[in-house]
Amino acid sequence: MSATTNPNRQSPNRPSQRQPHQSPSAAVEGLASDAAESLAEACRDCSRYYFAEPLRDLSSLAKDYAKQKPEVACVWAFTFGVLLGWKAKPW
Repeated sequence: MSATTNPNRQSPNRPSQRQPHQSPSAAVEGLASDAAESLAEACRDCSRYYFAEPLRDLSSLAKDYAKQKPEVACVWAFTFGVLLGWKAKPW
């Protein structure tokens, strides 16, 4: 056997190449924080695409309908206001 070493091979015991040792609880905390971040990002995407955009679409449709048929839109708004006021009874 020869005593020469491969110059391309790096020693796993070099201080610059060692991975810092993490305790199991630190590793679990890291995984939990990554999971929480990905869940938060998914919730932001969900709220953007399933709540904000349809709400904008409905509001633009209601505005267009009110421009086309203002009398009907006024009756609907009055009826909604009466029902909401009757159920809420602010007086």
